[in-house]
Amino acid sequence: SESKPNDEDQPFPAKTSDQPDNMDTDLPNQSSKQPASPVLVHTCAPPPPLTMADLVMSASVFDEAFEHISENPEVDVDTHVNLIFQKDLNSIKFKRKTFEIAKPYLKPYTFTKTFNPNSDPFDILSSHFYCDLLRLSELRNKFFIFPSDVDAEVSAFKAKLSDVLDVIAQERLTHISHEEIEAARSEAVKQAEEARKAEEERLIQLARDSLALIAKELEAKRLQKELAEATRLEE
Repeated sequence: SESKPNDEDQPFPAKTSDQPDNMDTDLPNQSSKQPASPVLVHTCAPPPPLTMADLVMSASVFDEAFEHISENPEVDVDTHVNLIFQKDLNSIKFKRKTFEIAKPYLKPYTFTKTFNPNSDPFDILSSHFYCDLLRLSELRNKFFIFPSDVDAEVSAFKAKLSDVLDVIAQERLTHISHEEIEAARSEAVKQAEEARKAEEERLIQLARDSLALIAKELEAKRLQKELAEATRLEE
């Protein structure tokens, strides 16, 4: 019995100018008008699948490599090569980055920076303390509040108080150091002035003593001369 040609194996006929551009035309009728082209059949066999020997390298390859390294006299395993020298290690400098710890508050305490002993530098600071303590009391009296919120407020209050006390202490120490420097400078100037005056008085007194001694010697010579003159006249 003759097998009917398969329509899927037949190539689609090329469009000519005589064929109308209509998709409703009968495709089998068109294919019957064109000569059938030969079907290409692949005759080469597919490659065989890979085995485990093809995927895994044999241990004999490693054995041969190790034997070649151990038997080769040109390979010196005792040779020590310095790839990094000491001067290279000394030239390396590590920079440590210090990260500033974030403050638990946004606005720090302020105080009046004055060195007048009659003024109170803690007038503004006391009002800050009062406002924070009042806010803590109101926070405690609230109906719905988390303990973590109270701890955060207390930590911020303590941090602000500690920081402002450090700033005040630094200001006071700086002021005291300046006063001590000025006092020491004034004392040094005073001592130098007193030493200068004492030296001047000593020189003046020395000059006076010298003049007095010279005057006495001159007076003694004058008296001696007059006595000698009187003795000569009497003779």
